[in-house]
Amino acid sequence: VLTDPSQLDTLSRGPVMGFFTDGHLPKMSEGRGDYLERAIRKALEILSREAGERDRGFVLMVEGSQIDLRAHDNDAEGVLAEMRDFDRAVAAAMDFADRHPGTLVVVTADHETGGLSIPSTDVDFEHGEAGIEYRFSTGGHTAAMVPVYLYGTGAERINGVLDNTELARTLKRLILPDSGRIANVSD
Repeated sequence: VLTDPSQLDTLSRGPVMGFFTDGHLPKMSEGRGDYLERAIRKALEILSREAGERDRGFVLMVEGSQIDLRAHDNDAEGVLAEMRDFDRAVAAAMDFADRHPGTLVVVTADHETGGLSIPSTDVDFEHGEAGIEYRFSTGGHTAAMVPVYLYGTGAERINGVLDNTELARTLKRLILPDSGRIANVSD
């Protein structure tokens, strides 16, 4: 059990849980730093080592929850900072996929928040200074479809417009191609 993010560097095995705050981790603007990327790299290191020892795979799910929170606040600069942080975290996962054949990275969202649009205040978009603005239509969730980005082994097997339940079924078939059940990950 970890109580401070600096303890990540001391880990070499799991299982592990981190309890770093009573609520949400700090925003990027509050100095959270590179925690998300570091946590992903450490989780992938531990899970891949232990999966190799057991001759089995693993699934790691990571959430960039602060993106949603900043969009609820209609904080465009905050959304941008959190998206940049999430981009670095995704890059860490893609780097792992490049070094470990058989890895699939899936990036998506459970919903869109805020209804952000980026209109130009200049009619002519050809000018370098088009005068863009950030406008939110709500502080809540929207019905906008969310993209799914895939990278690595099996990425070509998922495409088009899918209901989220179909995405889940397709991922399950990719993970457990010869089984109609979810593997027991506790053994």
